[in-house]
Amino acid sequence: MLIEQNRLARELQSQSTLSPAAATAGSSDLVRLVIPKIHLSAVVVEGTSRKALLVGPGHVANTARPGDTGNAVLAGHRDTFFRHLGELLRGDPIYYIGPAPKRLIVFAQFSNSAGQGEKRSFAGDESR
Repeated sequence: MLIEQNRLARELQSQSTLSPAAATAGSSDLVRLVIPKIHLSAVVVEGTSRKALLVGPGHVANTARPGDTGNAVLAGHRDTFFRHLGELLRGDPIYYIGPAPKRLIVFAQFSNSAGQGEKRSFAGDESR
């Protein structure tokens, strides 16, 4: 997990140094999910397969990309990257988410990397 996150972080760094046209043409549009309160900083991977979620939080297919208009949905295992989501409270900043009987649902509004803009979050359990 750590090795793959380090590789993705290097890829994200090189993506950010490309010109906007080059980045759009050939990059994987990687994004980093940062939640300071729970010390989470992870590169988001595309997909939610078991293998993908071992590498990082996964972007759910057919939902908006993080930062785009619409609802971006991220998934992660509660015993790896998202193990401390239950500690979040309304208003905590989130920058740019075996069978489990309960799911933790976090609603957040996009904030730019400089921490500007409105920040709201809600964490709660939802039985399934």
